[in-house]
Amino acid sequence: MSHEERERYKIPVAVFMMLVKDNEVLMIKRATTGWMDDHYSLPAGSLDPNEDVLSAAIRETKEEVGVDVDKNSVKLVNVMHTKVMEKDWLNLIFLTNEWQGEPKVCEPHKHSEVKWFKINKLPKKIVPYVKVALQDYLNNKNITIYGW
Repeated sequence: MSHEERERYKIPVAVFMMLVKDNEVLMIKRATTGWMDDHYSLPAGSLDPNEDVLSAAIRETKEEVGVDVDKNSVKLVNVMHTKVMEKDWLNLIFLTNEWQGEPKVCEPHKHSEVKWFKINKLPKKIVPYVKVALQDYLNNKNITIYGW
């Protein structure tokens, strides 16, 4: 089989955005989705076809918490390969300290609140792999394997 004929493994990509100010991170509380409701997460979502990962992270941040992020203010802080419910994902966690607008719930059918937490004192109910990603960020670990 030639190199061109080899079937490539395909994996879904999720993007997450850490909005950080004064050692606090903005988190959104999941609600009415049927998965991890009442747990906190970061603004996040899936990569769409024909979309680059940075644009996806900025888009999801705007859709979920209503703020505008300049791509030049964003940095990649963690790459995470997760296995959740027998499916694996590549998660890219971005961070910015700059945005325009005041964060708010923009998708009430998915989230019940936005709240700032000290980055070293996270809520008890948090999506487990998001908690690991944030802990790894604090420990300067930029590659994480979760759930394998």
